[in-house]
Formats: sequence, C-alpha cells, structure tokens
Amino acid sequence: MKNKQSIFFSLIFILFLSVAAAAQDFWMTKSFIRWDKNEIEKMLGDSPWAQSQKVRVQIEGRTNAAAGSVVGNVSIAPTITTTVSNTTTAPSIDYTFTLRLRSAVPIRQALIRKNQLGKQKLDKKELEQFEKRQNGILECPACQDNYILTLSAKSNENKNYDPIFEFFGKARFEDLKRYIILQNDHGEKRELVHFTPPKIAGDEAIFFFPRYDEKGNPLFKAESKELIFNVTNN
Repeated sequence: MKNKQSIFFSLIFILFLSVAAAAQDFWMTKSFIRWDKNEIEKMLGDSPWAQSQKVRVQIEGRTNAAAGSVVGNVSIAPTITTTVSNTTTAPSIDYTFTLRLRSAVPIRQALIRKNQLGKQKLDKKELEQFEKRQNGILECPACQDNYILTLSAKSNENKNYDPIFEFFGKARFEDLKRYIILQNDHGEKRELVHFTPPKIAGDEAIFFFPRYDEKGNPLFKAESKELIFNVTNN
C-alpha cells in the first residue's frame, strides 16, 4: 500500500455473545446438520459469533494516492467504527466487513454445513468420507487455547478490490501486535499472539489471541456479555 504512513485504519467490532442463549434461535432448536443455506448465512454473518457491517470505502487512484483507503470519519453503531485520514475525493463504494469468532463451535459447525451443502452431488459413501475430512474444522486443536477471529470484506459494486487484502496482505505481525487487541466488557484484554495474512484477494485475515491469562482464567466468562475486537493504529 502506497503512502502507508498517511493512513489511519480503525475497526471496532463487538460480538454480543450474551444473546447466544435465546431459546427461539435456530441454533438452539436444530442440529447444525439440518441448517439450511439461509441459516448458515445468518450464523456466519449476523449472529452472536459473527457481525457484518457496511462501510463506504474510497478507492483512490493508485498512481498518486494510497490505494483502497477508507476515508472520512464514519461511525456505524454499535458494532464497527472506521476512520482513515486522507483528503482525496475519489468515488466511494459500499463494502461489507465481516468479523467471525472462528474458534466458536457454532461458526465451525456452520462452515462444515456449508461445505456439506456444496457437496450434495456426492453419493452416500463419498459424503461420509467428505464429512470425516471436516473433523479437523470441528476439532480445531488451536481453538482449545486461543480465540481465533477472521476478518473479511466484499462488495457487489467492485469485486476487483479487497480492502482487507490491501491492508493486511503484507502486514507484519510485529506491527499489528502493537495495536490489535481483544477485550471483554470488564476491560480485560488479550494481545495478538499469531496472525495469518490473506494470501489473495477474498481471503480472510486470521487473528489469534490467548484464551487464558497467566492464572488460567478465560477472557470470556459466564458473566461476560461482549467480546470487543479493536484494530486501532493511532
């Protein structure tokens, strides 16, 4: 990204995990192997473990400006705030930013079910073999000791540009760990311990935070209501 120092990038997502116990929600009444396409989309984009918000992104000329900056001062309560300082007036495009708590079991179940629906043409034996390969997603050894979050962005107006890939594709872990944190509603925090950048446009950026502190206490407890993902490099 050109002129990187001129960009102030800020995202604040809040996952309202306390609503997970609502008895009327489909994930409380149906096994994930019976979720349909609409239920999968809701789980992956608008659930206690995932939040999506539209943000207007200003894509600037790549010859003399920082490409793909979010510009202005935009506040979309209550889940996301984005701010990037720049003075150009390039056309802006709506992007949907999605944050998922990948380490949450319901998110992993939704990903497995999504894969299953994409393989409906397989016969029963092939489908059984395919489902066995999904065990790695469901078991997720890294999830035992880490909160894993993924961040992505897409637009129906411009499918040739991905602000997540633009910003995080070449980001260094040493730089990101200085300002990316995970926090609960009691102010307790976890620092970034691992980061997997998107390899191509359309990939997710993946962030890892330790689940437990030095005393063995998890960040999210029974009395916690929110997990706050804060990306603020000011």
